[in-house]
Amino acid sequence: AVAALAATATAAQATTAPTACVASYAFAGPNHASGLATAMTRLASELTDQGVKVTLLHAGPVRNGDVATWTSKFNSAGLQYINVLQRNGEQTAVAGSLAKVRSFRLFEWLAAHPTTCDVVHVHDYRGLGYMTL
Repeated sequence: AVAALAATATAAQATTAPTACVASYAFAGPNHASGLATAMTRLASELTDQGVKVTLLHAGPVRNGDVATWTSKFNSAGLQYINVLQRNGEQTAVAGSLAKVRSFRLFEWLAAHPTTCDVVHVHDYRGLGYMTL
């Protein structure tokens, strides 16, 4: 998938670079270094290195620092960072497990920003994409 998206990025550089959203419960930095956080952050970095414009969609809590700090740090690395759990204004009530709420918040963000991502990558851990895609 990285090679195919990178080929699209190379072909599209004359026009607009492709965009990808990488959605996860954890990313390296805002969260403790786990296999999931490392893999998702590395995927985003690799895509960015290949010319893809990447948005990180974080559907988990920030355990190290705060959202503003990580937004700045990721932006300086060429990545846009969005914590989909941090919401301003009215929210749709969601009953159920935390996993269900996280999946629905990710869905809400993607629905509100339909042109942000050409490709959405969601890991299969704890059903993050269940209500989303």
